[in-house]
Amino acid sequence: MLLFRENGEPFEGAILGDGTAWAVEAPGGVWHTVLALCPDAVLFELKRGPYRSTGENDFAPWAPLEGTPEVRELVGTWEKLVRGAASAPRG
Repeated sequence: MLLFRENGEPFEGAILGDGTAWAVEAPGGVWHTVLALCPDAVLFELKRGPYRSTGENDFAPWAPLEGTPEVRELVGTWEKLVRGAASAPRG
């Protein structure tokens, strides 16, 4: 999971599962995303109700349009960032 500043810069992340965090609470009003790093990943997102459809305005202004080649490039960048952080020595 990644949290982003208003300009799209990731500022915090967490690996969920694989012996690490199993739950994360994202602060309200903060852009966030979740990346599946393995083929059998499952995500359950819970939001406080009542449900309100946000329509097509629920995307960050810095995010590429869905279905464009820029999406795959950006997700690849995020995957490298997350995998690099996960393999970095802790201490």
